Formats: sequence, structure tokens, C-alpha cells
Amino acid sequence: MLTSRSQVNKRFISAIVSLDDREINPNVIDVARDGSFADFMVIAKRYKVTKEPFYEHFENEDVSQVLTFDTGGVTGSGTATLTVTITTTGYARRGQQFLFANGKVGMINSAITTASNKDSFTITSVDGTNLTAVAGDKIAPLAIVVGEKASFTTDLAHGLVKYSNQYGTFADSISLSDVQINSAVTIGGGYYQSYLNLEQAKRFKLAMSGILISGVKSVNQYGTASPTLVDENGNSVQTTNGVYTETVAYGVNDQVTTLGTPVMADLDDLLDQLLAVKAPKDYMLLSPDRAWRKYDDLLKNLGSSGVTSARLNMDGVDVNYNVQQLTKGSFNLKFTPFNLADHPQMFNFTGSSAIGKTIMGIPESGKVKVQATGGSGSEEPYVQIRYAPNPVAAQNRGSEYIQETWSGALAPVPNGTVNEWRTSFYARQGVEVNAAKHLFNHRVLS
Repeated sequence: MLTSRSQVNKRFISAIVSLDDREINPNVIDVARDGSFADFMVIAKRYKVTKEPFYEHFENEDVSQVLTFDTGGVTGSGTATLTVTITTTGYARRGQQFLFANGKVGMINSAITTASNKDSFTITSVDGTNLTAVAGDKIAPLAIVVGEKASFTTDLAHGLVKYSNQYGTFADSISLSDVQINSAVTIGGGYYQSYLNLEQAKRFKLAMSGILISGVKSVNQYGTASPTLVDENGNSVQTTNGVYTETVAYGVNDQVTTLGTPVMADLDDLLDQLLAVKAPKDYMLLSPDRAWRKYDDLLKNLGSSGVTSARLNMDGVDVNYNVQQLTKGSFNLKFTPFNLADHPQMFNFTGSSAIGKTIMGIPESGKVKVQATGGSGSEEPYVQIRYAPNPVAAQNRGSEYIQETWSGALAPVPNGTVNEWRTSFYARQGVEVNAAKHLFNHRVLS
């Protein structure tokens, strides 16, 4: 229902708040069909305050490493003792046993020397049978064995890997004249808001959602002395990596062999890559509709033997050609609509980026275990938004995450002499992806 803002008993409500508060306005976002990634994060409670414009976290290394024989680094193959050089240093220790591809076990039986960051040593078969190996072969580390009255083994320290990202300051504004301002809409129980402000708020959140998926981290930071990215006032600006981009940099990046035609071998290849990074087994697949349909076609057209091996669990209501869940091996994959990737003006048009053609996988639990200071374990979200809080949220000027300010003689709190109502939106937000190695991008379409 349209109403004038001068109507009795109508109280103004921030455009951002009217979108965020489902009790006041439960229909606005759904009607717009511009599904927002930021809204998904709020519902999942995956926002975390940051006090600085850049943020870091540390991840532990694997506690064991497969060793690879260097080029020309194997002599004595076919005997009980090999003299070898490996491609790394620091992981081999005297007395350590290794499992060979043919099931044989050998033990490092000499001192270890290092040159050019490569370790050399001898490996002796533990049962006296012959060991065979060539350059490029890999061996798996097992336990260290020692004799009586043994001294301490060589220490092996494990490092930490630092990951960092930074938030961007997003902004947009709209100015309503004394004519436009009369197009107000009543919201919920006695609140009013300008229709154009509501549309602008949705556009702002949609654009920001796109960045939180696809953004690229800038070299610039706010303190950069000679910035290459500046605003109209010459101030340095900074941008944030999105979830897709973080996964490209640090996660599993995969695509089907023939784009547009996935086959079961493509799925096997993806799962093998997840096994290689010790990934969880239950995944939520954020699926653009066109990519999802390609897997529908594949799985629905399997023969009975293929269906049995795939162990499909499908919604059997009526004739449903939408595969919701797929269990293969020990992996459980749940296809989930990813409406933002279907947006025809952002990710789903001829010549668009790969995002609208790619299924993004996030562990279904949404949480990864962390080792807190002091040794107590807890969990952190795999994906969360770091944000600087809105300092005027308590004054009905936006939400905790997005600031909304007004100026002009027609603003809810009038200031100035121009007959206008200018609304400005600001948000300081960025993505943080923990354990990105467990996330994947699986491109399906060309």
C-alpha cells in the first residue's frame, strides 16, 4: 500500500533494517529474487567482527610427508640396500621406516646428509628382501625404530602457514527529490520507507554479495604510500578476495574433461583430489542451475548397474528430475541451489565469468576444528564475513553490518536546505576462508 510520509502514526525505518528484519518485513527479499550471499551468512551466523582492515589466520602443516626420489637419486635397486636422494629436506630421520609401492618396508640405516635442500641416505630392507625403486617413486613414512639404550631421535618441527585477506569499504547512495519522496511504502505494523530507497538497498546488498563471492584482493591497502587504486579524493582503496577466488588460490580447482558433458570419471577425479587433502566426506554443493541440470541428466540416464553403484537418494514426489543428493564411495554430496550464480546480470549471461558455470563445494558441517591458545579445541566456520561494526546502528541507521546515513531537508532527521533526501550506504566487509584446501570449485559448463 502506498502512503504519504506525512500520514499520522507512520514511523520511519532504515532501508537496510527493513530488509534484514524478517518480523517487520518478511517478504521484501523473497519477492525481489535477488538472493544475497550476505543474507545467507547472517542466517548462518557467520559474521565476525574485525578491528583492523586486514586480518590473518594460521593453519597447521601435515604431520607426515610422502618422500619422492630425486632424478638420478637411486642406486642399488634390486638389492636389499638403496642409496637415495630425495627431493626435499627436513622430513627424513634415521631409523624411520618407509612403505614402498610393492608392500616392502625399508628403514633409513645411515646418517643423513643434505646438499641443495635435498637429503641423501641409505635405506635397508627390514626383512632382507630386495628393494626396487626408480627416480620419481614415492614412499610413505612409518614409525621410527630404535635399539636398546637409544638416544633421542632427531627433532622434527612442524610449521604454520599464514593466510590473510582484507575487507573493502563498499559505498553507494541515492538522492530523492521532493517529488520522488512521495512514493513511500508502508512496511509491517506502521513503518514507512521510500520504495526507491528499498530498491537501492537491495541493489547495494546484491552488488556486495557478488564481491564476497568473486572479488579479488588488491595489492593496495589503506596505508599504501603510492597507491595504484584511488578514489575521487586520491585516497588509497583496498579490495577483498571472494570465496571463489580464495578457493582458486588455495583450494581444489577442478573441471570436467569435456565441459558441458560430465561423466562419472569426472566425479571420481574430484573425489580423489579431495582425498588427497584429507577433506571431510559430507559436502554442500552450491550449484548454479544450468550446471546442476547437467548432473541431473548424467545421473538419471545411468543404467541400473550404474545407479546401484551410485546409491542415489532422490525426492520421489511426482516425476522429479532433480537429483538432490548423491553418495559415492564414502562421500555424501548434497546439491543446493545457488541463486546468486544464476543472476542474469552478474554471473549467468553469454560471456560471463566461470562462476555461473561452476559448482562450489563447502563441507556441510560448515565448521573446521581449531586448536585454540592453551590447547583447548573449538571450531571456526569454513567461510565467514569479517566486518567492521556500524557505529550508528543503534540510531536506526542501518544494521550491525551496513551503515545507512541521510542528508537533506527531507531526510528523516532534516539537515540542509535542499529539498531532497539523500541516502548513503557504507559497509566494511571481507571474506575469511578457513582451511580453504577443503573447498572446491568444479567447473561443469563452457
